[in-house]
Amino acid sequence: MIILLTLIISISIITSIFAIIEILVLHKNYPYYKKTYKALVNLEYVFDHESSGLCYYRNKHVKAIGWNPYSPNDDDEIILFADGSIKLLGGDRYIHAGLFILEPYSMYWGYKIRKILKENKGVDEKVLIRNKKINEIIS
Repeated sequence: MIILLTLIISISIITSIFAIIEILVLHKNYPYYKKTYKALVNLEYVFDHESSGLCYYRNKHVKAIGWNPYSPNDDDEIILFADGSIKLLGGDRYIHAGLFILEPYSMYWGYKIRKILKENKGVDEKVLIRNKKINEIIS
């Protein structure tokens, strides 16, 4: 019984240490979670294309003008990777979809952003606006 209790306590301590380390490492990305989510909800970024399992979401104004694939500025895109990881707006900022994500804030925003990305994928922008207005009327 004592061995089992010791094992449970040590696993809890190790898990807590990993969670604290993740919070310390990921806290600098927190402002970009909400920025990316709001850009998707407000339809500023829409589905552009899919390539090799990556779904690209681009700014609708840049997309209308024409996007240069050789542009070194990739801060202006959101990418959904095949494993569920997300590249956020603002440079090299990511929400990883790993097995050992113990940090609840990243898990929460990752879930919200993945959900909105899946809803917006392949849907025409006008249809999204219409559906949003219908949901506002119903609510």
